[in-house]
Amino acid sequence: MIYKDLEARKKDFITPNTKSICKDKVLTLGKAYFLFDKNTGKFYGYAGKQCANQHTNTDLNAIPNLTKSLIINSKRNIKTAENKTNHQPIIKNDVTNAIAYLLLRYEKIKIL
Repeated sequence: MIYKDLEARKKDFITPNTKSICKDKVLTLGKAYFLFDKNTGKFYGYAGKQCANQHTNTDLNAIPNLTKSLIINSKRNIKTAENKTNHQPIIKNDVTNAIAYLLLRYEKIKIL
């Protein structure tokens, strides 16, 4: 059953053994998707991956995952007009990473 008014907005750390919205299951890994009501913006509850897929239409790969590092430490070679090679870091999912960064900054400022 999909709750049309719910959306997952981020994946983040939680206290281990927190209850999920799905049949009172317990989230033992300390990570969860944060579900919000689309209409009111109010926090609804926590869900694991399977539960979030079942109860929302959210593309879970497109939301910020704050449980992973933002930058991958690999490099790619870029050829310039003069045929020189520049090494640039690869950033995966630029938009998702930008949103994750902004969320972290916002939550930090909110605490202050």
